[in-house]
Amino acid sequence: MNWKTVWSLALVGLLMGFLSVGGFTKHYEFWFWLLFSGITIFILLKKQVSKLFLHAFLIGLSWGILNAVVQCAFFNSYFSNNPQLQASFDGIPLAQARWYMLLTGPVIGLMVGIALGGLAWLGKKFFG
Repeated sequence: MNWKTVWSLALVGLLMGFLSVGGFTKHYEFWFWLLFSGITIFILLKKQVSKLFLHAFLIGLSWGILNAVVQCAFFNSYFSNNPQLQASFDGIPLAQARWYMLLTGPVIGLMVGIALGGLAWLGKKFFG
């Protein structure tokens, strides 16, 4: 395992967390994640890491966890800078909304990790 690569690419989760807290991602968050996924897969393929799927999986998992931690730590700013979020949590106490986000972060990260690992594996088959 190349832990330096995993942890350096995991910082994308922190970056996206802070961008979303500031309200900079709004309607473009999917495209940001897609861009960072492509860059991550490209870097992993260039470094020719062994256990490519596992590396990509751990990076995706960490993205979900780190992103959720940042959003929960700065929840009031995140909530006020993302009005579309306010509609989805309408009628739910803010403390419960914060816990909901914190608990779903790892689940989303798990799904992203599987997708990122699968895409990295496909990238290796076609371009590696």
